[in-house]
Amino acid sequence: MMRKALRQLRSVRHGDDEGFSLMETLVASTIFGIFTTLVMLAIISMLNDSQKNQSLIDGQSTIENVFQKLDHQVRYANGIQTPGQLGGNWFVEWQAQPVTTQPQTCTQLKFNPTADTLQERTWQPKAAVIAATPWVQIARNITNPGTTDPFTFTPAGSVYTPTGNVVFGSPIAHQQLTVTLMSQPNGTTTSKSTLSTTTVTFTALNSTSQTGNVCQEVARS
Repeated sequence: MMRKALRQLRSVRHGDDEGFSLMETLVASTIFGIFTTLVMLAIISMLNDSQKNQSLIDGQSTIENVFQKLDHQVRYANGIQTPGQLGGNWFVEWQAQPVTTQPQTCTQLKFNPTADTLQERTWQPKAAVIAATPWVQIARNITNPGTTDPFTFTPAGSVYTPTGNVVFGSPIAHQQLTVTLMSQPNGTTTSKSTLSTTTVTFTALNSTSQTGNVCQEVARS
């Protein structure tokens, strides 16, 4: 009887020490791997969405800052020069009326599609010695949709839109400058960046149909 009891005890201990079988271990590892993969995919998706949203916010902020600056400058201009392209870069100028704190000033805007930058410089057209200031970058990672010019001029008295379609009604009273730009966050077009295109038309409220060419004292370069 003693020997029988010992054999039964050894059998119980041997059963307790068996652990998991190889098949059970493989199934458990497979389930854990699938669960880990799903969690990682969910985290990566959330990170990509966050990066896209942030890039869109950054792009919109860049565009808004540029257009706020242009609105303040062009709105009070008494003349806009016809935009043009030189050496692959796009240029446009406008002339601001003199005020008590500042003489008459010309501003030249340059869009460089190669460097994806927007720059400006100024000069005084009636100064004894005309010299433009150094170029100042006002935006980077700026591109253009490519379907339209970045700068489009509409003369006062015109009955045409910047795209050339006839508008029936009263002629435009003042010169207008239409700017179409696209922000390119981080300078890439990958899935982690979102492009933001904006087109805004600025009206030079001090211009008339008699306004001639302005700001030609400094060459485009």
